[in-house]
Amino acid sequence: MDSGERLPEAPSFNARAAVRYEWPLAGGARPFVQLDAARKGSMWNDLRVDHRILQPAYTIANLRVGFAPARGDWRAEAYVGNLSNERAIVFANYNTFSTLGQYDTLNQPRVFGLWLSYRYDKNDDVPARSRTSRRRTWRALSRRHDRQVATLPTSVS
Repeated sequence: MDSGERLPEAPSFNARAAVRYEWPLAGGARPFVQLDAARKGSMWNDLRVDHRILQPAYTIANLRVGFAPARGDWRAEAYVGNLSNERAIVFANYNTFSTLGQYDTLNQPRVFGLWLSYRYDKNDDVPARSRTSRRRTWRALSRRHDRQVATLPTSVS
């Protein structure tokens, strides 16, 4: 490895950003819209210069829309993960000693879903935000947009 070379699996940069907008409705309910994105720079997959490839940079964005009533006991959120259905290599294994051969592991494809959560406590007359409570979250109606398997065989020329 030459002086100044980047380490394998170490991206040139990472960045994350999120924007969330909430507004009050009559009666104290609070709907929201949130957009977040993550950018990962390019990275080498191996330390050995003669065996490595440069994994390309990628950006993944997610969208979330939700609603919570004034009391705050429950909340519903609809989401889309990987909004643009970006296909990115998160890991490239080109190790000649691997029994699986050479393969790329891809990110999760676009996913649609709904989150429903409910907060409960023995003392129901106290608002949920001011009490210690247990929280149950259900993930329902989650559906992948693309049925492609995450690990796919590739060929190197």
